[in-house]
Amino acid sequence: MNWSGSRALTARATVGDWVEVAATVDAVHLRDSKRAEGPTFAVGAEEWVAFLRIAACG
Repeated sequence: MNWSGSRALTARATVGDWVEVAATVDAVHLRDSKRAEGPTFAVGAEEWVAFLRIAACG
């Protein structure tokens, strides 16, 4: 999987102190950047979009 974190967080956060995401056809996977070996969890595309909508509202 291709894991990525936010560029804004990368600039502001302590190195390795953020959540990384990786999108696949069926889900969006999340992990703690400090623990690349796991654990991870995944949510469906609809759930991810709903989360992003809520997060954008602050």
